Amino acid sequence: MNSIHSRPCMSCTPTRTSFAATSEDAALPVPRTRRAHPRILQAAACCLYILCAIASGARSAHADTVIVPGGQWLGGTGVDVYKNIYSYPGPSSYLNRNGKTYYVGVKWQCVELAQRLYTALGWYLGSFGCLYPTDIYARASQLNMDAHPSGSGYIPVPGDLVVESSPNHVAVVNYVDANFVYVCEQNYSSTGRAQFQRQGHNGSLLARGSDHIQGVLHSHSNGYVPSPVSSSSRIYQDRLAPNQVLRANQGILSPSGRAILTMQSDGNLVMYSISGATWAAKWASNTQGIAGAWAIMQGDGNFVVYDAQGRPRWASNTNGATNSVIIMQNDGNVVIYDPYWRAIWASNTGL
Repeated sequence: MNSIHSRPCMSCTPTRTSFAATSEDAALPVPRTRRAHPRILQAAACCLYILCAIASGARSAHADTVIVPGGQWLGGTGVDVYKNIYSYPGPSSYLNRNGKTYYVGVKWQCVELAQRLYTALGWYLGSFGCLYPTDIYARASQLNMDAHPSGSGYIPVPGDLVVESSPNHVAVVNYVDANFVYVCEQNYSSTGRAQFQRQGHNGSLLARGSDHIQGVLHSHSNGYVPSPVSSSSRIYQDRLAPNQVLRANQGILSPSGRAILTMQSDGNLVMYSISGATWAAKWASNTQGIAGAWAIMQGDGNFVVYDAQGRPRWASNTNGATNSVIIMQNDGNVVIYDPYWRAIWASNTGL
């Protein structure tokens, strides 16, 4: 999508106006001109240079305003999301990765964010070679991606791309809960964040106002495990959003697939490191023997294990930090983050 900008300020365009001389003008004496001292001219030139530099700096700072820091989405592995003030085409955008510089698009278009993120994560290096998001969707197989039409039954995972055909736009999935797919994006919402409502088959039909959602792209290099078709399946994504529940044999898996926090059928909530077929317990709530136990990341910020009668059996004691999330990280640590991405509880475990 291209930005819509107001027309240039007309006061910035000088105009010339001609006046016809009158007899009265002709009678006026011609004023004598005096040449300015060289030092005065030099000082004026310096002032003009400084003012231009300040104005240029202000424009540059405004052009590169970060509206969502990279550390505040995608579990802290995102990239900065920028406000776009450029008319298309804007300046080129580049990213250095492992000592090599990659062209990742035009500042700060929606496609640029997807290309810069995928380059930073090593999922796809550089430009997709597509002008429009719908072209990315059409070339999915050539870009090491799977294309899932909206409503196909596939539930997006963090890092997936949601492609809209009207308007022609792409957004990056941040996380998913039972009702919405939350995304980060450039050149559309003023906050850099948005959400798609989950409808239809398995909640895979995405809706956003009057927009037409073409589908979702999943990179083969994306380590996030696709969401289950059934809510009774074992694995969710890497986190629980506020008020999301883990019941028996459900869990959250790290993006690498090497660590899992699972609610066991015996009532024990356990974090395991995974190496091939070997699962090693690293942390537990020690609530085994409580049939029907379940865990919830409550809206008040407390992560609690309840028994079948609704009595709390274990808690993180983090109530008061509303809208917090719990994440199973790649490093093997289970962490609860508040809305400002401050860690307020951790299992203090590793692989």
